[in-house]
Amino acid sequence: MGALRRILLNTISLLFIAVLAILIVENWPVSTPLLLPNGAHASASLGGIILTGAILAMVPAIMRQWLSVGQIQNQIKQFELRREKAEVKAEVNQDQVRVLEAKIQTLEKALDQALSQKGSS
Repeated sequence: MGALRRILLNTISLLFIAVLAILIVENWPVSTPLLLPNGAHASASLGGIILTGAILAMVPAIMRQWLSVGQIQNQIKQFELRREKAEVKAEVNQDQVRVLEAKIQTLEKALDQALSQKGSS
């Protein structure tokens, strides 16, 4: 389902970009009057205004993607740390098992020696 959703969103995005490009190209020669904040009048290309608006609209989307990439990288680091901790814990457990096995062998040898000394006495 995730792949189908990604394909659908990519297709919609490409269609939106194509329509936007057509609007920019078709409206580039159209001059639009502007009223500036100081009260002066000016004119600008409608295609340029559409292009500027599209770029300004993309900035938050790009920032959101950039932030989500950072979050994903943090999650990856956390998973790596957890994996490393688990590996260290597994090694410690293995070492504890080896130590206990060595103690058992020592106790078995001591028991065998004690039994053999008792049997020979």
